Amino acid sequence: MGREQLSLGSQTIPKAVLDTLEDELLVLDAGGKIVYANESACSYLDVCPEELCGTPVAELIDGTIPTDEGRRRFRTALETALAGEVADPVEIGHDLPVGKRHGEHKLTPVEDDGRVVGVVVLARDITDRRARERKLERARSSLRQTHQLAAVSGFEFDPESGQFTWASGLAELFGREQTPDTLGDLRDVIHPDDRERLDRLAAIEAGTIDTEFRIVDDDRIRWLQAVAEAVDGGRSVRGAVQDITVRKRRKEQLRHKTSVLAATSDATHGGVLVTDDSGHLLHYDDEFVRLCDYSPKALASGIDALARVIALTVPEQEAVSTVAAVSDTDETRQGRWQLTDGRCLQYYFAPIGREDRRYGRLWGFRDITEEHDREQELRLMRQLQSRALRHNLRNKLTVIEGYASLLATRDESEVADQANAILSAAAELDSLAENAQLVKRLVERDPQPARIDLHATLVEITTAVDDMYDAVEVSLNCPSGASVTAIPQLRTALYNAVENAAQHNDPPAMTVSVVAEPVGDGLDVEVRDNGPGIPDQELVVLEDGQETPIKHGSGLGLWVMKLVAGNSAVEISYETRPDGTTVCFRIPSD
Repeated sequence: MGREQLSLGSQTIPKAVLDTLEDELLVLDAGGKIVYANESACSYLDVCPEELCGTPVAELIDGTIPTDEGRRRFRTALETALAGEVADPVEIGHDLPVGKRHGEHKLTPVEDDGRVVGVVVLARDITDRRARERKLERARSSLRQTHQLAAVSGFEFDPESGQFTWASGLAELFGREQTPDTLGDLRDVIHPDDRERLDRLAAIEAGTIDTEFRIVDDDRIRWLQAVAEAVDGGRSVRGAVQDITVRKRRKEQLRHKTSVLAATSDATHGGVLVTDDSGHLLHYDDEFVRLCDYSPKALASGIDALARVIALTVPEQEAVSTVAAVSDTDETRQGRWQLTDGRCLQYYFAPIGREDRRYGRLWGFRDITEEHDREQELRLMRQLQSRALRHNLRNKLTVIEGYASLLATRDESEVADQANAILSAAAELDSLAENAQLVKRLVERDPQPARIDLHATLVEITTAVDDMYDAVEVSLNCPSGASVTAIPQLRTALYNAVENAAQHNDPPAMTVSVVAEPVGDGLDVEVRDNGPGIPDQELVVLEDGQETPIKHGSGLGLWVMKLVAGNSAVEISYETRPDGTTVCFRIPSD
């Protein structure tokens, strides 16, 4: 075989001619071996000519055609060609290094003096064509289904002749056995008040038009929407028509219900959001805008308003689950969502529609943060009072009972110490009762901030504690004339901090110092002691915000301090060290 010629028997073909073919070409000898492959074939198979030449085509088939059916069809075509007949083209898929491809193969025998000396395999890569055909067929199928489901059909109108050409399925839209052929026929079935709209559609010369009109069908009114455009320089009008009767009825029903909701939303003092059954926004009120910090411009742009509400909740998944649960329900739902900014939002959901058909969804929202916080405080008060009466009160009464019993049997030399123990236990009971009442007042009432002479208050507190605890040295450093704005119960909170520091100190050299100094726009009041510090258990309970039978504090003093801070702008922090504890009150001056 020469360098420039391909010979099969006495047949000679210039290779230069074969290399110009864009399709893939293989030449086989009578034994089925590859004797030539053009550049397109080598590129398609991703191999060099030297690797292909001399290779039995059966090996190539087994290595590139993945299915038994594909291999069978190629071998059948090859046998037909080797028998001297032109085989019908076969389409076969290939697994190649470049990926899955699809080719159309035509096998033609090469004869010399009446005998077959070889076979020419001409292949064309039709992968992209097949992909386009499949995509086109899917689009056609989808379009047919869409037209059927949406009751949509197309038309073309010739203004010169006044004739309509309708797509299939349009007769049903007009409630007739046959579609109207002329503009006059169509005018007869359209409501008299809407015929002017039809005339404008038929007379369009440029651009597009979107209009609605009513069809009178056996005394029943149906609505159609037509969208059309002028084509061919205004010589023709093409468009589509859709039955929108159900949509119009739902909108009318929603408009009525929405107007009722809009009229009642102000009376409920809550935010109202109304969507259709697909989630599109239909109505909102000013309170909803305020609650969710929306701008009317953002709502008008079609933003998903409910998604914004969900994004404000913690944990967000709880709200997501709620929305998913009500998407198909016909039942009302209500509950609470906690927001990231600390607010508590009460939601109410109700479907809009009849038993057999739903048109939309109503969401009502109300800020119940104050109510929620008051419930939490009431729950805490019940926990504290229950524990105080059950645990602390019982312990102190046991102490009083025990020492009273001893007094009955001891001589006079022991009476003083035991009487002091009784007095101390009674004083603690009195303090416990006072703190319990203060907790109750803080929860049940809404104390108002007032101006407080901080210097005079701290002098009174430190003097009282110093007189009560002779072994403790109590000192005060506070600017004269210092004053702050806080609720009146701040005095009790400060007293509890100082008295607690003195009571739980350890000898010898027990000290409590109270230091007040300006910081920014307020004052820091620090109560420092050199005692053992506040137990971790007490601080953990405070941080959790609730008590349990297992986890609870030893008194009410720290709770009073926490509740006072929660009812005013006071911030309280605790620092416990091996050599003592510092409790800091940060109090605004105004």
